[in-house]
Amino acid sequence: MSPWSLWKILADDVHDSDGAKASVNTIKDMLAGLPEFQEGKERFGLHLDMAGKCVKVFQDHKLLDVGSVEQVRRAEFPRMQTRANRGLVTCDRSG
Repeated sequence: MSPWSLWKILADDVHDSDGAKASVNTIKDMLAGLPEFQEGKERFGLHLDMAGKCVKVFQDHKLLDVGSVEQVRRAEFPRMQTRANRGLVTCDRSG
């Protein structure tokens, strides 16, 4: 069952303690009290925290710039890059 169909069922059938139809805010509060909702909220918060830390590291180390330079280098020297990866190109600095 999709969340939307659950919401529709609740909106159609839920009544408050006086027997009157529940408002959207009442239904929202009821759903927010469910343990599954709380667990999902905590996981989402953890995900946002981890994503924020990753973005900070990415920005602090200027990884966007590093990635751009690597992309340009690879585009300009594709044959040398491939040969170097195969061990065919070496740098002999002995003499």
